[in-house]
Amino acid sequence: MPSDNPLLRPRAVALGMAAALAMSVAPGAVAGADPPPRAQAITAISRFVSSRSSAVAAPAARDTHRVVDPPAAMERDVIWDGLAGQGQRDEPQPTTRQQIAARCAAPADPNLLRNGADADGRGLCVRSVEQARTDVAAAAIVEGFELLGIPYSRSRRGQEGYDDCSSFVGRAFREAGNPLSDSDWEPSSSVMRNAAWADIVEDPLPGDILWRSGHVAMALADGYQMHTGTPGDVSHVRSMGRYRKVLAVDADG
Repeated sequence: MPSDNPLLRPRAVALGMAAALAMSVAPGAVAGADPPPRAQAITAISRFVSSRSSAVAAPAARDTHRVVDPPAAMERDVIWDGLAGQGQRDEPQPTTRQQIAARCAAPADPNLLRNGADADGRGLCVRSVEQARTDVAAAAIVEGFELLGIPYSRSRRGQEGYDDCSSFVGRAFREAGNPLSDSDWEPSSSVMRNAAWADIVEDPLPGDILWRSGHVAMALADGYQMHTGTPGDVSHVRSMGRYRKVLAVDADG
């Protein structure tokens, strides 16, 4: 059967030529005499065929051992497996403080953010959470933002939908999971001043309680506070007011 390899076709042609010449050699050639011209031609053709056969066989042998590049997907899997072994494949998990800050939202009513705070309400919440003294204080800040807009009433403090200054602050901490009293009644400003959880500190951080006689507020970042204290008004954010002491809430107190 003829070979499909085009490089082997010259060999077949040469063999055919050699056979034809062999048949035409004079039968009476004398032994030991110089080979006739046709015999010399046959010898030359045979050597040519042998050299061509070696040249054809060599590339075929190399082709059988050709290196094949691995698919890109295989290379990618190998790389990822290596990274996973080094702990670099897993994405970092958010911290507790980052999870708290993710809950920040600016109040829908811009009138609740005063003295310039309305320019970046959510940003103020996030910065306050980031700078808070403890995670408990950070959570109370987020709850306080959600309680903005509640009408002020000292006589109805503690009732649903009303707060005075201390019940507003106390409610924020209670909603954050750290009530400032053992009862459902939020402590007054005077009780907060002498509470076991109240650590007196020099400078306020967000979430600390700003205290003066008869009033409390919660400190925020950028020189702001959230509080309520005027009949006819609601709880809101404004620039930090006067205070005499700073109470840091000790979560273990």
